[in-house]
This record gives sequence, structure tokens and C-alpha cells, in this order.
Amino acid sequence: GGLFTFATGRMEETTFQFIEQLNITLPIISYNGARLFCPIQNKILYEDTMLVLPEIWKMILESPHEYGLVIYKDNQPFTLNKNSIIENFEQKEKINCKLGSLDSFIDSPISKILLMVEKESIYGKDANLLELEKNILENSSDFTTVFSESNYLEILPVGTSKGRGVNRLLHHLDKESLYAIGIGDNLNDISLLKNVNLGIAVKNAQQELKQIANKVLERTNE
Repeated sequence: GGLFTFATGRMEETTFQFIEQLNITLPIISYNGARLFCPIQNKILYEDTMLVLPEIWKMILESPHEYGLVIYKDNQPFTLNKNSIIENFEQKEKINCKLGSLDSFIDSPISKILLMVEKESIYGKDANLLELEKNILENSSDFTTVFSESNYLEILPVGTSKGRGVNRLLHHLDKESLYAIGIGDNLNDISLLKNVNLGIAVKNAQQELKQIANKVLERTNE
């Protein structure tokens, strides 16, 4: 038999029911690769964080477009403003985002930033989020960005990805030579599929993911 775990963009607490249902004993990759969490020991094995300088916060907060902003710090989601986008996100993810002040996040280690617009686009990544992503990356080399959905832009510690998370997991297990298979459906799975021996996309996966997959299944993720 093989070894099984999963890689997710979510925080660990939202995965506990799946860990229990699937009897996961291996570490899981969370926060899109920023953390490696051991469910048996209930502890973080590896963690990447980032510092966000005032000028980057200014760029995010002074955008003329309405976003939902979630800041992940100390394994807790925070927001600066509970607008309708945040309320819908809380219902979807079954979490509660605490209200925080910007001062507590400036020059303080955080795990990731999630920026959202209201509706997922059928035409690809949201144009306003793409523009904001471009501006951030042009003004700082301290971050990696990824779209986990077409309307979800994630700002991560530089170099962070699910693919890096897989490599970190294999190193932790001392099994770098293991034949690894990855299955995904969304844009944040691109690095995962690129860093395993066999990358598989489900039938209803994003087109960009299908294009780099070794195999596309006839079944969806539903």
C-alpha cells in the first residue's frame, strides 16, 4: 500500500473532520505550503511566515475596488472590515474572522493574506485582482502569489507553494525517492502537480491545471 495525505490552502482547524474521516496519520500541507502540520502530535513541524511593510498594506487598502481581506496570523483568520464578501466567506468556510487593527499586522509575522472579490469569473482570473497582484510583485520581492480560485488571490511568504510543501514533506519523512502522485482541481495545485512524479487533474479542474497535468480523470471532484 501507499502513503496518503493532502495539501490545502486552508488552515488546519478546517481540515480536522477530513483528517478524522480519512484516518490521516501523515503530516498535512496547509496554507498552500506555508505550513507542515502533524495531526498525531498536533503540532506545526515547519512554518514560513512573512513581514508586510506599510507601503504594501497601503497598496492593498487604498485600492479603489472592494475586496474581502483575510489575514492569517497565529493560525487565526482576521479581517479589518466585515463586509458582505467576508460574511459570505465565513459561511462558506464555516469560520469566524476576528476583527483586528492594522497596527497589529505591520512588521509582524503572518502566514498569508487572502484577497477576494464577490463572484468567481467564468472568464479566468479577476482583472482587478490581477492588477493588484502585478503592483505588489513589482514593488516587493518578499512574496509569492497564487490564485486559489479565480476570485481568490493569496499573498504568501516568498517561495511558498504546495509543490514546495510536497518536497518538504518527503524530506521530513526521509523518502525523497518515493514515487509521488498528486491530484488537484484548482490553480493553486499547479505547483503540486509539477513537483510530483504523476500529476492528475480531475475532469472539472481549471483549464490551466489540465494543461500541465500528466493525466485528466473522467470523474469530477464532486
